[in-house]
Amino acid sequence: MVTVYFAAPLFNQAETRYNAEITKRLEKRGYKVILPQRDGFEFQNLTELLSRHLEKAEIDNAVQELIYLLDMGCFLPSSDAVLAVLNEPLDPGVIVEICYARLLGKQVVGLRSDTRQPFGDYSSRFGGIHFFPAFQCDYFLKVSPAACVDAVVDSIDSCLRRIARSKEQVKSGNIAGLIKLAEKIFHDADDIHSDRGLERVVRRYIQSRDEVKKVLSVVSVSL
Repeated sequence: MVTVYFAAPLFNQAETRYNAEITKRLEKRGYKVILPQRDGFEFQNLTELLSRHLEKAEIDNAVQELIYLLDMGCFLPSSDAVLAVLNEPLDPGVIVEICYARLLGKQVVGLRSDTRQPFGDYSSRFGGIHFFPAFQCDYFLKVSPAACVDAVVDSIDSCLRRIARSKEQVKSGNIAGLIKLAEKIFHDADDIHSDRGLERVVRRYIQSRDEVKKVLSVVSVSL
């Protein structure tokens, strides 16, 4: 059974209902889904118990610390893959979680069902999302807002099945591969503002295109 950590904003009814619908359908297909809005703390109970031991001024900090420890120390490490909703505005917590997932060697499926495009044209490979979060994904699903939930889950399921079958990470060596490639391209290129330094970087990049494609590989699917 593949365990999926569902990283998604959960600050309004539309978001929580969407997360719950996706989760319900994935679980019917045999996945174990860790959904923080359901599997995390009940804030009222947590706050009440903390109030028996801490001063009022300390409670908010304690709640934040416990949530962070649960998500980053328990939920994410115990997952096999991460499903991340990457709609606008991008949630800071989700961005941190997918970056941390890469450090842990987890594969990430990015899900974007938003036509807002603050960082590029919607027809581009990442649908107008900022490319830094997009590059944390192994699979990037660009889904029409009009797509039915079952069709969305079909695409997610397809990505998760590929993850379950793969014995190695999709990205080359994960973070280690990224650092090695960067060193290869930028080594001794001390001044990238000079024509000579910039030409050296560009030449190395061109010579390394196959490796760049492998290390920064993102399987993009539009629905």
